[in-house]
Amino acid sequence: MADSVSMRSRVETFIVRLAKAVNTFSIYRGGHRLTQDIIRDVSGHAAQILSLRPEIVIGIIAEEIAFEKKPFIGLSARLGDFILNLKNRGFKKITFLEGLDEAELTRFITILAEKPHSDDHFENIRGTFEKEQIRHIRIGQISIEEEELLLYGISDTGGVVKKTIQKGIEVLEKQIAHVHQNESIDIESIRLVSAALVNCLFVNKSLLLMLTSIKLLDEKKYIQNLIVCVFTLLQAEILGLDKKYFMDIASAALLHNFGALTTDTEPESGQPGMTENGGGSVEGARILMETTGISPLAPLAALEADCPYDRSRALNMMYGKGLNLVSMMIAIAKDYNRLRNSPDHMGDGGVEGVYDRMLALAGKRFHADLLNNFFSAVGVFPPGTLVQLDTEEVALVIRSSLIDVRRPQVELLYDARGDRYPEKRLVSLLERDSRGRYARSIEKSIVPSMHYKIPAEILM
Repeated sequence: MADSVSMRSRVETFIVRLAKAVNTFSIYRGGHRLTQDIIRDVSGHAAQILSLRPEIVIGIIAEEIAFEKKPFIGLSARLGDFILNLKNRGFKKITFLEGLDEAELTRFITILAEKPHSDDHFENIRGTFEKEQIRHIRIGQISIEEEELLLYGISDTGGVVKKTIQKGIEVLEKQIAHVHQNESIDIESIRLVSAALVNCLFVNKSLLLMLTSIKLLDEKKYIQNLIVCVFTLLQAEILGLDKKYFMDIASAALLHNFGALTTDTEPESGQPGMTENGGGSVEGARILMETTGISPLAPLAALEADCPYDRSRALNMMYGKGLNLVSMMIAIAKDYNRLRNSPDHMGDGGVEGVYDRMLALAGKRFHADLLNNFFSAVGVFPPGTLVQLDTEEVALVIRSSLIDVRRPQVELLYDARGDRYPEKRLVSLLERDSRGRYARSIEKSIVPSMHYKIPAEILM
């Protein structure tokens, strides 16, 4: 363990000096004594590390810089401009190999110190590496969370999404065990899962949403936290929030009910809102506030996620003048997921019934504009929902529609006789026939059964 910590410390120092060298070069250029001194220093650190191991691999996980699959949480905040520089050039993974010398490192720093151009395509930069004889530094486009944290031999984005959900459940389970054993939360693991979920949102959002809607997943413990996280990130995306905040948003959503998970005081299904004494929210906020390296957003969201928007309870008036934006988004995601999984609501109008009930609470339980934003993102029938059409066909919702929340894109699975279509058939429910009428409309959502099944390739 000591050797591992020592190596990680050496690499952290190397990254800091490398970032400083790039910044110094951009100001004083290559011939200045300060530039030469810092490059010589960086080269010395690299040589020392590469004498102990044949390569150094660093990567970008969302907004974090990482080594050996773990991000440097505090360091990443200090090196924001350096990380952005690497990302703008497509450098998601950098490998420094044994044999790297000062001249080669100088040429690499020179490239990083130049302002990125629009024609700095990844292959062009690789060509520059070849031309400049940079042989002992390799760059990669595939993000480290796909290549080293998640894939483990899985090459398709669908596999990435499924692996992320499985990994997230394992990590959350471990954190609960840590608390029960009076140990600290492993915030690095939480941030890795957060980074992976953020990544999945952008590489295969449709499948990510579909997997959150499949009832079979509900049997897995802690899946609800992952679903709430996904729905919260989706709201952040459609609101156009800066992506640099997504990691903190994801972590807060993953841990929003941490107190309830550790004390088994989660509110009963279908009963949104905090108990008069705060339930497990205060305890969860306390635990998170005592966790080193966590964003202040996490304990705040833990405290506020069950507070009604109209602040109708006396307890809610004890702090602040308004709820945090992320807390309100988490509240919407949390109550939506809880209501749609309630047997009472599944038997009384399905997910469309949940839509009507939540809209009735706009301005009271929920911020009205945020609620509309949420349903514009997921629709009345979220991806992964089985629906019966007015043509008597059965279809699977694939993608919501920003034009009409009740008319998503669907995959036709079964014809009017109940027979499975032999080939994949995607249709938009916005399509009209020759007389200008909608060709198909949803009559109701249905629960998967032995006859009407979710396609096997989508399941975990």
